[in-house]
Amino acid sequence: MAVRVLSQDDQPGKDTELHLILDNGDYEVFQIIKDKWGFKDEESLVRFALAVLIKAETNSVEIENGQGGKTTLRPTAEIIVKA
Repeated sequence: MAVRVLSQDDQPGKDTELHLILDNGDYEVFQIIKDKWGFKDEESLVRFALAVLIKAETNSVEIENGQGGKTTLRPTAEIIVKA
């Protein structure tokens, strides 16, 4: 996966853009999630994921694990900026 930010300086007169490149199997996982959840398109999936993360009160999200319990998900230390 690769992420590239194009700032306004790169393209005068345009808003800053974020380009997400899904490869190495990430695209297939993205499509599996899209189909499993029934999103109408890729943009809808990304908007939902962003909404879930912005609504989280802490840096974790709790989900039902399918076995009657709940699982807490949080980013690993490797992907968090150290304070």
